[in-house]
Amino acid sequence: MFFRYSYFTPIMLVLFIVFNQKECLLKIKYFGKWGYLTALINGLQQFTYALAVQNTAAANALVILACNSLFAALISYVVLREIIPWRTILCCCFCFGAILLIFASSISTHQTLWSVLGEFFALLCSIFTASYFVMLRFTAIKQG
Repeated sequence: MFFRYSYFTPIMLVLFIVFNQKECLLKIKYFGKWGYLTALINGLQQFTYALAVQNTAAANALVILACNSLFAALISYVVLREIIPWRTILCCCFCFGAILLIFASSISTHQTLWSVLGEFFALLCSIFTASYFVMLRFTAIKQG
């Protein structure tokens, strides 16, 4: 599964160069620092997803990954200065409780270190996914 993501980047780069031969450098300059940061976050999200799925139970990973809206709300509050409604804050508290419950059950049942690390990677993946979506919105605002 990990190698699936390592092949994706070179193939996309070759396709980008083939289809944009003359404007390739102009389009690369257009991305700017925010575009590169967004691409880096997306790459980290793909990497941590592969590590999460390989090292923990799929159900635990999926529950943690489903909490990315919690992180998107928090990150958009910090980066975009959006006001979070009370209903969203309440749901964020429930999601955070679910994440704590998953980590507590893994530790209390004496799961392997890799399983706990897999859940940690799922948490990182969820944060990177939320950051990616917020950065897409942020770069759209920055670039007009």
